[in-house]
Amino acid sequence: MQEIRQAVMAYYDAGAEGHKQLAKDFFDSMDANGDGKVSLDEYLQFLRQQGYTHLKSRNFFDELDRNHDGTLDFEEVLSLYYIIQTERPFCDGCDVFLKVLFFTCAECYDEGSSRSFNLCSECYSKRKFTNHQHNTIVDNYLLLAHKRGKPTVVQLNGSPSLDHPINYFQFENRMRPNGLPRADQMRNIPNDHGCVRNNTWEHVTFTDSHLDGHDRLNCARYLALNQSQ
Repeated sequence: MQEIRQAVMAYYDAGAEGHKQLAKDFFDSMDANGDGKVSLDEYLQFLRQQGYTHLKSRNFFDELDRNHDGTLDFEEVLSLYYIIQTERPFCDGCDVFLKVLFFTCAECYDEGSSRSFNLCSECYSKRKFTNHQHNTIVDNYLLLAHKRGKPTVVQLNGSPSLDHPINYFQFENRMRPNGLPRADQMRNIPNDHGCVRNNTWEHVTFTDSHLDGHDRLNCARYLALNQSQ
């Protein structure tokens, strides 16, 4: 939350007077008794009236309350104002506020869905969430790469086994972190079954002994052979 506070104050200090007044009006509308601070009761009542039910919890109030005095001052409420205005996400598995890195459904994002699907790292890794109709889940940094046309998506069912043929995106994810050539830089790209076929690539030449009975190359064989070149 500290990084958000710093960003919020930077925006506020550099903002136009009209924008600063909107932030002050937001604080005043929450400070029902006008004492210059927002109590938990004032906080909950305001969020209930405005329909921000996903923010209406004691735990989130405590996160905003940086000095733990049981009330929110102007700067602390300013963080809430920023979170509301920017529609910062919460985990759809456990409702925790997602501060930095989180996982999101790229397909919902691509479809322009009004309802995004977001997960914290724990809910994603331990599958602590209800069923979702899509399976292309990426972290928010990979989503930016995905939107730039880079094939870096990760399937929800987890990383592929090294003992089986893998599909294009899985292959791409295995190769690139090891500094190996991308699939689209090789002479032969995956066929319609999602597996690399044939025995001659731009960077490495294979013999039949490196291929399985279906004329396919799996990831383990590729890595082992590449290390021996």
